[in-house]
Amino acid sequence: MPGILQERIAQKEETHSNDILNEAKKPSVESQRHYETEENKTETLDHLTEEDILQLDQLDKMMSEENFVCEKRRKKMFRRISMIFLTVACSYLIVLIYGSFITEFYYNDKGEVAPVIMSVSNISDKNEYNSIVGMYLQTRNLYETLLTLDYRMAAGTEDTMSIAPEYETTLDTVSSLTTQIDAAVINSKYTQIKNMLLTWVQTHAAAYCQYMSAAITQNDGNAANEAIAARQVLNDNFQLITQNIVTLGGEIKGYDLTDIENWSPDGFVQQTIEGISSDTSSKETEQQEVSSLEESETMQAEEGANDTKSQTETEETESENIQSGITLQTDAGGGQNG
Repeated sequence: MPGILQERIAQKEETHSNDILNEAKKPSVESQRHYETEENKTETLDHLTEEDILQLDQLDKMMSEENFVCEKRRKKMFRRISMIFLTVACSYLIVLIYGSFITEFYYNDKGEVAPVIMSVSNISDKNEYNSIVGMYLQTRNLYETLLTLDYRMAAGTEDTMSIAPEYETTLDTVSSLTTQIDAAVINSKYTQIKNMLLTWVQTHAAAYCQYMSAAITQNDGNAANEAIAARQVLNDNFQLITQNIVTLGGEIKGYDLTDIENWSPDGFVQQTIEGISSDTSSKETEQQEVSSLEESETMQAEEGANDTKSQTETEETESENIQSGITLQTDAGGGQNG
């Protein structure tokens, strides 16, 4: 028994000593493994050639270039979006500015300034009406030329023989304007007024110029009488055309008829030829503008009748002056012949 007990004790001591040895050996093994790992890394770095390093540099460069391209694309996209936004904003601003210039205003029932709201149909009607107004203004320019010649004749400050060729020259304008009006294509509702303008130019104005030229150059009393009669027809028909233009324009929304309504032959002579522009006439014009906004259509018709009466009286006076001028020229010619 003692022998077996000693053997077991000896085995336990041996086992214990082996465990202690094993524990002592473990750190050395781990340190050896760490050393081997570091050594392998060093060997791996040592095995990289210059070509491998160059490839790594190229790879880094490619990655940086790719990042640069992406950043450039982002900036380009941002620039495009910014340009589109600025273009839209500028276009909208231009439309607003243009709209503010072409927008017309009026005084509403409260006396406040309000914009005239125009639809597509209103704009189309206005453009069509503009075409006939353009013909009317050209015809009025011809009428103003004749009024200027008549004023010079009535004034008697010039030799009437020097004025006669100007009536003949006006016939060239008559011919050109006749061609333009006749060739114009307009809306069917303006056909009647177009025909009135055409007749006024090619018939009444042409006849008047011919009669005046003949009365002055040929000392023809009959031509002088015909010229006076033609002038009355000229004035009456142009006044009728103006009334029709104003009536048609009243149906057009947002159209300013102030210039057409305020124009008259005697007003043209006084303001343009004689240069008369008194404060009284200015106040009368302002009163007419205010009354046109406040008065009814009946009152406007009465004012038109009064203006017509005044214009007719003025025209009769000018006709007498022209006739006297032609008569003086005829008498002078007769005395020379005698």
